[in-house]
Amino acid sequence: MPTRMAHMVIDAVERVRLARFWAAALGWEMTVDEVANVLPAGYSYPDPAAQLLVVVPVPEPKQAKNRVHLNLATQSAAHRGRPATRLGRGTR
Repeated sequence: MPTRMAHMVIDAVERVRLARFWAAALGWEMTVDEVANVLPAGYSYPDPAAQLLVVVPVPEPKQAKNRVHLNLATQSAAHRGRPATRLGRGTR
């Protein structure tokens, strides 16, 4: 089996708040212990069907612009606005 990405780790001062945002954006679930995990319903690590997000707590606030951007794919043009509407951000 080739090497592949299994999950992405994101540092955050407010790990639960950030994980809650991504869970809502993706329509996924969130679990919280020492870290906050964002994963599809029924996901079993390291299932190649998805790459979960792991949000870890850090004590210091962000100092510079994010260098990683998560791009979301949608099923259709009609589906594209649903995540933005769900998050109360409208569409561009």
